[in-house]
Amino acid sequence: MTLDLFDYHTDTPSHNNDVDTPLTPVTTEVTTLPKPNPNGLAVFAQKEAHRMWPGASHRVRSISQLNRFLRFRDTDQLDISEVGPDQIHDFIDTLADEGATIATQNRYAATISKVLKTAAKRRLITEAPSIHFHQEDPMARPRYFTPEEVAKIIKFFVDRGDQWMADMVEVGCKTGIRRLEIVNLAEGNIPISSCGRFAVVVPKYTKNKLERSVPIESCKDAVARLKQASPFWSHRAFYHRWSLLKREMAPNDPYFVFHCCRHTAATVMTNNVGLPTILVQKWLGHKDPKTTLKYVSTQDDAMIDASDALANCFDIPTV
Repeated sequence: MTLDLFDYHTDTPSHNNDVDTPLTPVTTEVTTLPKPNPNGLAVFAQKEAHRMWPGASHRVRSISQLNRFLRFRDTDQLDISEVGPDQIHDFIDTLADEGATIATQNRYAATISKVLKTAAKRRLITEAPSIHFHQEDPMARPRYFTPEEVAKIIKFFVDRGDQWMADMVEVGCKTGIRRLEIVNLAEGNIPISSCGRFAVVVPKYTKNKLERSVPIESCKDAVARLKQASPFWSHRAFYHRWSLLKREMAPNDPYFVFHCCRHTAATVMTNNVGLPTILVQKWLGHKDPKTTLKYVSTQDDAMIDASDALANCFDIPTV
């Protein structure tokens, strides 16, 4: 049994921004296939999905990830009590062999762990199996786009006739808002302030339910074109275009993903604009400043400029 979901306004499995998970169409309703194992993970996850993952986007991603595990070596036929660390680690190792990043492997492991821990809380199993998580290098993905790369990316899409993709990249790099937030902005779900200078990202369409206002004046023309082009969005169309770009510009770079636009915005805000991290955190809508630090890549030139400015603050006589 699998849980079948289909929603073009939610992320595909593991995509905040990895590129190693197959695209799986999903519906908004959970459906039951014939003859499910009544004591299996799928039936239990179907029952508990809204409690385990209250947010719609998170729920869709998690169920999609669980589906992939359920399809692995007939795991969907096992009772919950029969699912142990061996099956889980074998599945995670298979993901690694297929090229999944450590971050992606950990996300799948977290989803499976969540279901099993919930089953333990519901006393369907005595104890959730212990799952190994890989230690992630905090600098494993410091990727951002240089101004030259941004120009090449936009030119690539414009030359192909995919102006909407070029506009998404421009809005992403100039505002730092997430890909699905850009889609909802284009479709009118995220309102624009009365002065026309800000996008008011309401909790319903944010990843962490934090409302924030994001300046969009610098890319207002791109926003306007996206609104006129809507509805343009489908996962298949977006990822097809991005895969063509990646093949052209960075075929061997696993971190060349659209989410780098958000990293780019954070890096420019800090290094070039000089915004303090606390303002970048508020702008991006992060709950934890540690998350913001992962988004910011320090540039040598900016550090030299900061060092010169710091030195100028001291009146120390030369020897």
